[in-house]
Amino acid sequence: MFVARLPAARVWIALVLAALLVGAGLPAPTFAKDFPLIVVVDCGVRSGQKCPDGSTIVGVRTDQVSGRPATYKVDFAWVMKQEPTLRQDQELCIEVRDNARDDNVLQAISILDNCSGPAPRVKSGKGGKDDDQANSDTVGTTGDPDPEPLLCGTAINGTGTRSWVQEEFVSNGNPFLVYDVISGSARFEVFYEGNSVKAIGPFVPADLDGLPFGIGVTQAPYGPGTSTLVTVVVTAAPGAQWFVQLSCGLTA
Repeated sequence: MFVARLPAARVWIALVLAALLVGAGLPAPTFAKDFPLIVVVDCGVRSGQKCPDGSTIVGVRTDQVSGRPATYKVDFAWVMKQEPTLRQDQELCIEVRDNARDDNVLQAISILDNCSGPAPRVKSGKGGKDDDQANSDTVGTTGDPDPEPLLCGTAINGTGTRSWVQEEFVSNGNPFLVYDVISGSARFEVFYEGNSVKAIGPFVPADLDGLPFGIGVTQAPYGPGTSTLVTVVVTAAPGAQWFVQLSCGLTA
């Protein structure tokens, strides 16, 4: 699975946290499986030419997985009726599934009219060939909450100010909040039933460098109440890059 942009050690601590929760019989973080990507077809022929027949696995270039331009392999077999002909340097908005195959190939599951939805929220060892260029945005910079609640434990990478509603499944919980600031400054806050239950920061990268693995971990107790939803708000400087993950609610 994909978790964009964080170094391996920082992903490792989140995975260790998940393992501890499972070992304790508690709900572990869950990760998004499908996400939209804007990609440019790269099948090794001249620009505008049709990609060679014989294989549905085609190279694509995108900067929306790791935050850096890189080349990935995508299997278009499931969407050939939507897009029967692929051409070199063709730009597409595709929805991919990152765990549909056992190899390092993403599975395209649909062709989208636009990629206005959330960008990749998670990552795995499926790496692309890095083109060693500058980082770019992965989840947008709007302060408006996403219209549909995200599942608890969803890992979010983003830039600027962002907020979203998250389903915690319990109305009295004490979830873990994992956070990092890659560049700029960012403040992290969790709300429950309109009240702030945890507020930390603002932080800059240097503030977290002395912590284990350079990543912050705290808890955000909430409830008891009637709702199982919480709102996560990241208030960040323009262009600031950050990571946050709020685990599933644990009974307080």
